[in-house]
Amino acid sequence: MARPMRILLAEDNPGDVFLVKRALRRHLTVQYELVVASDGDSAWKLIESADRDPAACFDLFILDLNLPVRPGLEVLARIRRCRGSMSHAIVLVITSSSAMPDREAVRRGGADYYFCKPSELESFLHLGAIIRDLWNIRMEEKKLTAEHPARRKGMTS
Repeated sequence: MARPMRILLAEDNPGDVFLVKRALRRHLTVQYELVVASDGDSAWKLIESADRDPAACFDLFILDLNLPVRPGLEVLARIRRCRGSMSHAIVLVITSSSAMPDREAVRRGGADYYFCKPSELESFLHLGAIIRDLWNIRMEEKKLTAEHPARRKGMTS
């Protein structure tokens, strides 16, 4: 049996943590383990530890852009510098900022999705569907790569 998807949620707002948990419960059909870090430094330490232990690596990250201690962009950069598969993990940045400079910085940092926290509950809970869809796409890509090993080397068949 495959291990559950490991998700690191780096979010300092307890209300948003509650909503993310609710969104995941509503939309994810795969088994998952959610680890919550309440600031950027805690997230950093969890990433450092997981980077040394492949069995503990995270498959998906949900990062608040404006984390205390270490900002989300710093944490994102650390993820992308990881060894092994974690450097290619799915990263969603969640934030209340809709500012174009923030969006551009997140894109340049290598995040897979920018989610501007909405004020409506149902819109926020849609985050779970976004995560589900990103995860399903990633799993399909892995399946195709496994079926066609030449694709791993950037070659087409």
